Amino acid sequence: MWIPKNAAEVEAAANAGDREETASFDGKRELPRHPRQNAGLAVDVAAMATDGGVLLYGLGEDDDQRLTVLAPFTLAGAADKVDQIVSTSLAEVPYIVLKDTATTENPAVGYLAVIVPQSAGAPHQVIVRR
Repeated sequence: MWIPKNAAEVEAAANAGDREETASFDGKRELPRHPRQNAGLAVDVAAMATDGGVLLYGLGEDDDQRLTVLAPFTLAGAADKVDQIVSTSLAEVPYIVLKDTATTENPAVGYLAVIVPQSAGAPHQVIVRR
């Protein structure tokens, strides 16, 4: 399971075009913008909890569905938002680790990795509607 160490590693992977979405890794261009989109994040975390995995926000797909689109976003409050969505959207809340990595050009923006270890309580039930 790939967990980027820093923003430069995310950017190098995007430029190389060699990262693919798998059962244990998923790139997401952005965090949910509206509360009705929170269920999608919850579904992704619940799916990753079965075997463990990483959701990386700020890295999206191009037209060929390759993870080459860099979309760094404002990091302030992002980890708290994800933590709140997970804790209120899943029955038996899985353990997650949130790791943000700032860009070198602007430390206020960057990428957020949601690391979901394999959970003994899986499968986790999503309790919010889509």
